[in-house]
Amino acid sequence: MAESLRSLDSRAQGLASAEAERRQREFGPNQVSHARQEPLVRRFLRQFTHFFALVLWAAAALAFVSEWREPGQGMGTLGFAILGVILVNGLFSFLQE
Repeated sequence: MAESLRSLDSRAQGLASAEAERRQREFGPNQVSHARQEPLVRRFLRQFTHFFALVLWAAAALAFVSEWREPGQGMGTLGFAILGVILVNGLFSFLQE
């Protein structure tokens, strides 16, 4: 504790009034400022646009293009499965945040 007080240039009894006033003038009042929070909708949508999600979006698009060019190969099903993974991943990430 003595080392902490020394590093803060303080003492166990507290600061002298003149020193407290000087520090308040120099550093401002001792209060926590509230950071502006990102809107909830933006935080939710951000879960679907990070790097991994973008790779999955590209994979789903390729699967749908492949299904369109050569129908019946099951690529449409794969595309919907990838979209499901994007949705589940985004929801879980949002809830964890």
